[in-house]
Amino acid sequence: QETPPDAGIGAVVELCPDVPPVDLFTFLGGTPATNGTWSPATMLGGGTFDPSQDPSGTYTYVVPGSAVCPDASASISVTVGASPFVDVLVTDATCHGISDGSVVLSSPGGGPVTTTWDDGAEGLHRTGLAAGSYTAMVTSPMGCVSVVNAVVEEPTALEAGTSVISAICEGASGQ
Repeated sequence: QETPPDAGIGAVVELCPDVPPVDLFTFLGGTPATNGTWSPATMLGGGTFDPSQDPSGTYTYVVPGSAVCPDASASISVTVGASPFVDVLVTDATCHGISDGSVVLSSPGGGPVTTTWDDGAEGLHRTGLAAGSYTAMVTSPMGCVSVVNAVVEEPTALEAGTSVISAICEGASGQ
């Protein structure tokens, strides 16, 4: 009696566009045979999926059967997410040396995001900022990341100066 071919167990996979190519075979559950083929073919071939080149969709792994046993197949449903789109609104400090600048981030249409700043702060809104550069990592629900840089500027410092006004008084000789 022949052992039927085993294509493994299908799965659902979500990938970010900036991850390196992955072997779809690693996502199959069970104990799939290694002599199968993928359909449709991936750009790199052999079931190696490149999120920057291959489209989202269903990729089917087929292990050939025999005269007695039919082919076996398992499908991987791949979704390539997007890094979050982020709008940045910067309000500069009003005076030199005053910490009243702000940075407001928004991610329209991408669902809830998590934001972590380079100084450990969290959230989309930062206020009370001094002049300087601020970096935030904005993470989508799928785990895709966008890095945002914002620069809060300030006016140049005012310099105190002196001026001399010569006065000529009545009766004095002026030359």
